Amino acid sequence: LDEAVKEGRRLIKAYPEEPEYVISLAALLNTNNRSEEAKSLLDSLLMEQPNNSSARLVLFEIYRNNGEDDQAYQQLKMAFEDPTLEMARKAGLLAGYSRFASTETERQRSLELAQLLTRIHPHSDLSFSILGDVFLELERKEEALNAYKESVTLNPDNFSVWMNILIISFEENQFDTLVHYSEEMTELFPNQARVWFLQGLGYYSLQDYEKAKNSLE
Repeated sequence: LDEAVKEGRRLIKAYPEEPEYVISLAALLNTNNRSEEAKSLLDSLLMEQPNNSSARLVLFEIYRNNGEDDQAYQQLKMAFEDPTLEMARKAGLLAGYSRFASTETERQRSLELAQLLTRIHPHSDLSFSILGDVFLELERKEEALNAYKESVTLNPDNFSVWMNILIISFEENQFDTLVHYSEEMTELFPNQARVWFLQGLGYYSLQDYEKAKNSLE
């Protein structure tokens, strides 16, 4: 480890304009229980490059591992504000954060991060489907439904998001919505029996028995 750290410091000195060497060394130090040294390196880097989201994510790990939840959240939030940080990376980070959200504060922070994604990436269907998932975990189904609707508007190819719309509509007795979206789905996914079944239930609930029969046959 000492040789690796020595080489990392040599590279930082030789290439001071390359922040990747600082971040790599900080990550190495952090994984070897030298988090204070790692934090010092990252703090110095962020004084010069406050928008460096990669550095913020390593700091997030340091604070989280040390049980400093407030500071960890602030670093993660600042990283999420970077529009150049890949959406898929953010999705994975938020999924991990939400999975271990055990307090009301942590659950609300998951929601804040998901809402932030839709503001930073307003044209990403993934950002809205993630927001829908978080709302659903919070049992805020109407808001989840609206987020899923926006997601399929941006990308109509995601079958699972469409199914979330149908299932929530059925559970919430929104049968007009169920029928409307199922009609669109039968055009996009004509061989999906679940779609026809839910459509039939929707028409039956609206007392349109002829259409219900046609859907269920």
